[in-house]
Amino acid sequence: MRLSVTLLAAVALTLPASAQAGPPCQSPEADGLDFWVGTWDLEWDTANGTASGTNVITREHNGCVIQERFAAETGFEGGSWSVLTPAGWRQTWVDNGGGYLLFDGATDADGRVTEMRQAPFENPQGQRQTNRMVWEDVTADSLVWRWQASLDDGETWADRWVIRYTRRD
Repeated sequence: MRLSVTLLAAVALTLPASAQAGPPCQSPEADGLDFWVGTWDLEWDTANGTASGTNVITREHNGCVIQERFAAETGFEGGSWSVLTPAGWRQTWVDNGGGYLLFDGATDADGRVTEMRQAPFENPQGQRQTNRMVWEDVTADSLVWRWQASLDDGETWADRWVIRYTRRD
């Protein structure tokens, strides 16, 4: 009996922390992106008027992953995978233009994800730039999503793309 207890303890010590304590997606913080889950009609302003698209956000992999499928009428398509890790929310974005982006999430006092931020990088003009996406004015049937950039380490932000979401389902 002593050998089996020792063996079990040794096996448990070799498992990742998430396997020992259960996945973070089973914690109360895991509902931080639930407001975004659903099928959405999108609209945003361009230099030539208004553009539109759709975004379908689902929970996948036993509810542990938030998957995004974005499609614009222009043919631009992309997707993201967001997951709550022991270190917080993380998101990976890929698109049909060769884009590949990584983000870290921030939450409000209620645990709702309010933004996803990229690590600073050097832009083509040689400036240190940080990008983020922000969800604002969230209701059951609508929200505003902003893609913003900062050239001063997040002291100020400029909108680059503002999308108005309207829930379809």
